[in-house]
Amino acid sequence: MQASKVLSIAISLIMSFSSLKADTLSIEDLNWSFTTFLCEDENKVANTPLVFYESKSGWEVMGVGGDYEVTVNKNGFMIKFLPPNEGIALLSDDAQYPLWKYEYLGDLGSFETVCNRQDQLTDVLIKAITPKIVEYANSISLLEYKELITANDKIKSLEIDLTKSYLEFESKNVASENAAIRHKEEMAIAAERHKKELAMANERHKEEMAIAAERHKKELAMANERHKKELSESIIESYKNNQIANIVIDKMKRCWIPHVGVENGLTNVMNLGLKFDIDGKLVESPVNLTPNSEIGSLQAFESVRRAIIRCSPYNELDPDIYQAGQEITIKFDPRNLGR
Repeated sequence: MQASKVLSIAISLIMSFSSLKADTLSIEDLNWSFTTFLCEDENKVANTPLVFYESKSGWEVMGVGGDYEVTVNKNGFMIKFLPPNEGIALLSDDAQYPLWKYEYLGDLGSFETVCNRQDQLTDVLIKAITPKIVEYANSISLLEYKELITANDKIKSLEIDLTKSYLEFESKNVASENAAIRHKEEMAIAAERHKKELAMANERHKEEMAIAAERHKKELAMANERHKKELSESIIESYKNNQIANIVIDKMKRCWIPHVGVENGLTNVMNLGLKFDIDGKLVESPVNLTPNSEIGSLQAFESVRRAIIRCSPYNELDPDIYQAGQEITIKFDPRNLGR
């Protein structure tokens, strides 16, 4: 029974030292204070070991599970169990030494038991297992050193990958900045080119407007000249017709016999169409061009027609004024043809 107890505590200690991270260990490194207990289980059998030891980071305990915090006071030890199974355990010195009372209250319920302090056993245990602990810790440390080297290589590889990614990012960032600069320069060049093209278009528009204005001015001047010419020709033609009409009427008066009603103002103004040859002879009989001729007008026209025929030829006509075969229109009022 005693051997099994020693073995149980030894195993607990060895497992606790497996978490050390030192490269090398010595007995000086194991210079801790130990307090060891064997606690009774539910069958009143003292086979549950509790080993309290003070490490560099504080007090630890072997023989309990979960996360915990250990504090030491004048009455003994207090174990505070952390979530998820919270609770408090007190291991206090009982009056009946070497028995200690263990009391628990928490999420797992409440119970009490007694523990027997194992001071002599601890001394023997330390001397017996210290070389094994050192050997085991050294082997663990060597293994962890190899793992550390492997992890370090992985970290270096990761650093290389990160450096490569950073360089690629910087390269892309520089490329993006260069693209933005090129785009800005291209936009500036395009804006300047557009400005020049707009200025050239404005100049062309001004030139075209000036040319169009000049052309319009010339066309207007030519139109004015044509109008003046046409007006002059119209005036000249009207003058010629008046001259011809005056010559014809003056001569026709000698041959004209007024019809009945002229003295009473029963006739209207008449328009006659006449054609003469080069010698002033009538080419055809005079034509009545008066619209809506009434009976009085028709009678007046007939008397005037006969008078014009009787007085022909009209050799008084100036060839420079009258062209042979040209039809002329004579407007006159028979009431003004009195002798």
